[in-house]
Amino acid sequence: MQNADLTWSQDLGDVTELLSGKFFEPLGRSTAHQLWSSAMVISPVVRGMFGLEWDAPRNTLSVNPHLPADWQGATIRNVPFGTSRVDLKFTRVPSALVIEALHPPDGLKLISQSAGARIQGNVVRIPLPDVEVAIGHQLPEFGAATSQLKVLDQQATAHSLTLSLSGRGGATYNFLLRENAPKLKVRADGATLGASKDELHAVSIAFPSAPGYTRKTVTFSW
Repeated sequence: MQNADLTWSQDLGDVTELLSGKFFEPLGRSTAHQLWSSAMVISPVVRGMFGLEWDAPRNTLSVNPHLPADWQGATIRNVPFGTSRVDLKFTRVPSALVIEALHPPDGLKLISQSAGARIQGNVVRIPLPDVEVAIGHQLPEFGAATSQLKVLDQQATAHSLTLSLSGRGGATYNFLLRENAPKLKVRADGATLGASKDELHAVSIAFPSAPGYTRKTVTFSW
């Protein structure tokens, strides 16, 4: 999502190819409106977040989405498929994400490689993990020092999710945790877990005082 936000950081559609890792500013040798810099926005959205892959000779459209945990759903319109177009609707239901092809062209088959996916006609139902986290995204002021919370790694088991995080020493960060399964009774080690509202918990994590960025591990269990 941070990559997509770059679309509005300067002139519309001006996505710089190189950014400083220390400050929010393009490097002096970067060039805007390059194919590869635009691709770092388009490809993660199309192939990563919505997980679309085409196979026109076999009339199949594969969907393996990874929607942000704080999204209840989404619709993408006019997805090209051969000489036709199709709309795809993504909707969260209890413990699953449902993808439906709206007014599909004749012969189109939806498929998915996501674990546990079930396909019935033009509808794909994908099981969701028991919990997911949503890290907020907001571009800093131009030239500001990097201060974003960073997820370095995550490890999941049947009843836990462990995150390796990096943040500025002495800073407190907030993000969201979604419960996809009912009556989980989630506990947090290394963070403060707020009350649940619409299956979303507010999570607060404080980093110890230290120069620059420091690391902390948070484990959610249920």
